[in-house]
Amino acid sequence: ALGGSVAGAVRIGYPALVLSLVSPEVDLAYWDYQLRYAAALSSTERVELVALGSHDALQIRSAPEDSLALTFHRLEGRYLWQRGRTCVGTAMLAGWEQAALGPEIALATTRLGPRMWLERGWDGGHRLRVSLDMQAMFGRLDHQAAGSVWLPNAAGLASGARARSVWGAQLELGLRLTRGLEVLAGVRSDVWLQAGQLMAAVDPRLRLVAHVSEALRLHVAGGTTHQPAVAFVPLPGLSDLPLSSALQRALQSEAGVTWDAALPLRLELQAFVHRYRHLAFTDLAVLDDVCNGRLHDTIGGRPVCRSDSMPAIDRVDGYAYGAEMFVRLAPSAASRLSGFASYTLAFADLGKVAGLRYTPQWDVRHIANVVLQWRVSAGWSAGVRGFVRSGKTHGEFLLDAQQQLGRFEQRLPWFARLDLEVAYSWPTSWGRMRFALEWINLTLAREPADLECDGAPGMCRVRYLPPIALPNLALRAEL
Repeated sequence: ALGGSVAGAVRIGYPALVLSLVSPEVDLAYWDYQLRYAAALSSTERVELVALGSHDALQIRSAPEDSLALTFHRLEGRYLWQRGRTCVGTAMLAGWEQAALGPEIALATTRLGPRMWLERGWDGGHRLRVSLDMQAMFGRLDHQAAGSVWLPNAAGLASGARARSVWGAQLELGLRLTRGLEVLAGVRSDVWLQAGQLMAAVDPRLRLVAHVSEALRLHVAGGTTHQPAVAFVPLPGLSDLPLSSALQRALQSEAGVTWDAALPLRLELQAFVHRYRHLAFTDLAVLDDVCNGRLHDTIGGRPVCRSDSMPAIDRVDGYAYGAEMFVRLAPSAASRLSGFASYTLAFADLGKVAGLRYTPQWDVRHIANVVLQWRVSAGWSAGVRGFVRSGKTHGEFLLDAQQQLGRFEQRLPWFARLDLEVAYSWPTSWGRMRFALEWINLTLAREPADLECDGAPGMCRVRYLPPIALPNLALRAEL
């Protein structure tokens, strides 16, 4: 027998117990699982097997177009060979995923993904990593409505793609030039194949780290990245389905500082500036502000399109910039309390659209998370998570009586959520068990969705999603 170790976990949600009381129009069900097996074949060889899957289903009786059902299962086998500072690995991924979004979209995909890598380290902190990977997807998208908010402007490239693949190669080199200066350089190349179309890109990256002291580090980094335009909601089966043959491009840069205190405390601060080119512009489709490629009045009365033809705006350039803070208190024998806090201040700018200032939906200025865990006693622990974000922007294009184009924008209210967890873990004769009771959205907070406007701009009310609370039972076993 190989022996080895096994770890597994399963989580089952039972939100119907709560939703039937506070939101009878909402049906929600979900579960997920993880399994990992590892065994040593010899002093230099090791095998691993990882399996995971998830199912989520949401139905709102008053809005069937917002319903969704998502399922995926993935299994990956790995072989690793290591001798000294050299490691070689190979892996094969097999998966199946299915998505149904409203009455318009259904997608089932089978996935195969081989990959291999080589890592090598040397004295002085130098290291090299070379990797190759491929993802092959088989399946067809059934797209019933051309104006779907989930897949705007999904032409034949997406609906006709029975098979598609992504091929990638990556090189990473880490050099410790001096005791206080480290250089991390890399380059990645990707090729996307779908429906007879080929897209390719090469992306270099560079990171400089200055070790000022044992506790203080400074860094600057920059690089480029390319990716196809995909569905604006990153869901299994849809997140790797290109909707056009043009790649989106970003130039990303950041600079920051990391401080590790004598206590198990870490503080990170960094600022970032990203420049985006040829972004797939989905806001117009989501807000239903385009009428056959021409802007129209969507606030009241009968929609009226512009008399002169105006091409649909589906590609834009823009910036994202801001700052991030992260504080982490690591678990330690000296303290029963651990956790982290993070805060992001961010801005997004697209400049002008159709000659008017335009604030994109993803311009969310403030996001904060606080996660704390308290070891109550031997085996018992309690945790809390607080989440707060400012409101996104809701916008409408308007036409006045003279057919002059205007725009109305208003930010939605803030949203806050509180999650709790109580867990108990205990040793067994064969390993260790952990049982947890989780409650997501304890306060039954309702998230602002958009504005419902009647008449002139300003005569709007906020439309909230039904309060969704997610009580979970989670069980984890380690052998």
